[in-house]
Amino acid sequence: FFQEEQLSGYRCDSCQAVDTSKRRCGITRPPEHLMLALNRFSYSASGQQEKLDVHVSVDKQLALPMEGTDLLEGYALYAVVLHIGSSPHAGHYICVGRSSEDEEALWQRFD
Repeated sequence: FFQEEQLSGYRCDSCQAVDTSKRRCGITRPPEHLMLALNRFSYSASGQQEKLDVHVSVDKQLALPMEGTDLLEGYALYAVVLHIGSSPHAGHYICVGRSSEDEEALWQRFD
C-alpha cells in the first residue's frame, strides 16, 4: 500500500494527455480507529465475479509508518467482518469482535 506504484496509460483530467505517472499513499495524521478492507473477490476472464478462497493471516497488532517521520502508529485488532458463503452472490456477513478499549476482552460472534 505504501509502495510507489507506476501507472502506465494515465490520463490527465485537465489536459487529457496520456502518460506514465506514479502514485504513492501515506498517512500523515493517524486516525483513532483504522479500518482496512481486503478485496476478497475478483473477476474471471469472462467478466464474472468470483470469491477468492485463499487463507489470509492477520496479526493482532499493526504498526504503520507516518509520512515524513520515523514514527510508527500502533493499532490493535478488535473486529473482523467475514463473508460466509460460497460465492459473491450468496451468503451473508458476520462480525467477530471484542471491546476496542480492552485487549483482554473476550471475542464474540455477531451474526
